[in-house]
Amino acid sequence: MSIRSTTLADEIATGDSLRIIDLARRFNLNQSTVFRWAFKGLQNEAGERVRLEVIRFGKSWKTSEAAFRRFLNALPMTPAPAPQPVRTPRKRERDSAGAKQALSDKYGIS
Repeated sequence: MSIRSTTLADEIATGDSLRIIDLARRFNLNQSTVFRWAFKGLQNEAGERVRLEVIRFGKSWKTSEAAFRRFLNALPMTPAPAPQPVRTPRKRERDSAGAKQALSDKYGIS
C-alpha cells in the first residue's frame, strides 16, 4: 500500500526525489521509523493521523523534500520535555544513607 498524491508524483517527476533510506540516513534515523511515518503515521494535535507521502518507484520507496516538509508542518510543535537531571553515584549514596537514617529515626528500622 502506498499513499499516492499527484503533488508528490509531480515533485518526483521534476527532480525533487528522495529515497526513504536517504531520508533516514540524513536524520540519523532507522529506516523502519520512516516507514512507520509513511504507513502508520503520527498523531497531530487534533488526534488525526498524519502520514508521510510516499510512492513505490521500482524496488525503492520515494518521497520528496516538499512532502517531508508538509509532514513535519502537520505535526504539533510541542517542545521536547526537559531531561531529568542525572543523579551521580555519590548523590545516590547520600540519598540512600539519608533514607536509612530517616527510617531508623522514625521507625527504629536499621
